[in-house]
Amino acid sequence: MLRPVMILMALAVMFPRLANCGEAPGQIEKREITVQEGRVLLNKALESTGAASLPKFSIVYWENSSTPRFYFFTGTWDNKGQGSAVTGNYYVDRQTGDVWRAESCEELKSPALEQLKSEIRGDIGLSEIDYKKIRIDGPIC
Repeated sequence: MLRPVMILMALAVMFPRLANCGEAPGQIEKREITVQEGRVLLNKALESTGAASLPKFSIVYWENSSTPRFYFFTGTWDNKGQGSAVTGNYYVDRQTGDVWRAESCEELKSPALEQLKSEIRGDIGLSEIDYKKIRIDGPIC
């Protein structure tokens, strides 16, 4: 009889979202998006622009206390020619996962990004109704 209990405990540790399946949707612990999740969201957003496939493309995170709701990132690549090695500066909303181009205040969107945002919002306990209540434009828009 001990074996089924141990299997269930192992599954709960390996798949924490399954542990919430008996709870009401509002019972999921709410949290903000992590820096790593923000980086993944930005990378997904930049896949559709082609920036993510540039040689040695990377995303640099910068601490930014002037916009506490947003993570601030810079995209860079190995530009051997003349011109900038920066693909752009970007904000990711810690509460919603929305991705913004800092220079132009353009929200980056693609079907793949929207799917990923939906998955992460589920992980952080943000419903579509709550998203619509808290969504704001980028920090300098």
